[in-house]
Amino acid sequence: MAKANGISARERAEQATRHVLTVWEGGNLPAIIAQSVLAAKSATPCSKWSLGNRIAMIAQGTHDARGFQQWKEAGRNVRKGSKAIYILGPCFVKRDKEAVNSELALIGFRGIPVFRFQDTEGQPLEQSDFTPETLPPLQTVAQRIGVRVSYTPALADFMGRYIPHDKAIELCTHQPATWFHELAHAVDDFLGSMKPAKSKAQAAYKDGEVVAEFTAAALCSLYAIPYEHNALRYIEHYRKDAAKAVNRLFARIEAVLTFILEHEPAAETSNVETVAKAA
Repeated sequence: MAKANGISARERAEQATRHVLTVWEGGNLPAIIAQSVLAAKSATPCSKWSLGNRIAMIAQGTHDARGFQQWKEAGRNVRKGSKAIYILGPCFVKRDKEAVNSELALIGFRGIPVFRFQDTEGQPLEQSDFTPETLPPLQTVAQRIGVRVSYTPALADFMGRYIPHDKAIELCTHQPATWFHELAHAVDDFLGSMKPAKSKAQAAYKDGEVVAEFTAAALCSLYAIPYEHNALRYIEHYRKDAAKAVNRLFARIEAVLTFILEHEPAAETSNVETVAKAA
């Protein structure tokens, strides 16, 4: 059993869960951590766009959008009937029309039509490596339960997901909290507590989200990553009384968290700032 400063995994799990509940009850909530979206390491045209244009692209459910001619140069064609999405491009004019090297003045913006990768067909594109240079902790836990972990381009509808039938985790962000959340789902499934749900409205799905998100918050606490506020808002989306839901599912949460900490590598255990130490 992995220990930190002589504290067992179960004791550390209890400390972490108590810490998150205390923060919720006391109202001492840290600032919201902004979601970091994966940026492709390859030189796609959109990697040079402004942040606003990239956000607009992601909101349309794609990680790659280009102009009609740009897709053609990449060996792909825009499907007939596809609708363009629009980004903003600056419009400049010469301050002195007579001068050869006159400074340019910004006079406004114009809409530039681009098309999503999903609206094209043709030659496959070279795959980019979205894996972070330094992987987040607890990778060996996923290996221990036979779950594959991969990083994919950012999508509009999720930042991460656990796929039970494939025993796989897909991540669209380098944010540790998202990784912890999906790892909790995988461990919950491994322990046999996860129940299948046909829709997000079902109680089984909601309970699974409470377990995964609270476990993620507890792990963030152990690794000194502020996250309690995000976790509270996320759980309240599924259960209005978050504290009541956590208390009802506490045994399940504790089992998942304890399993993760029991299989935490010794090197990582020695570097973790426990809640007791932080206090």
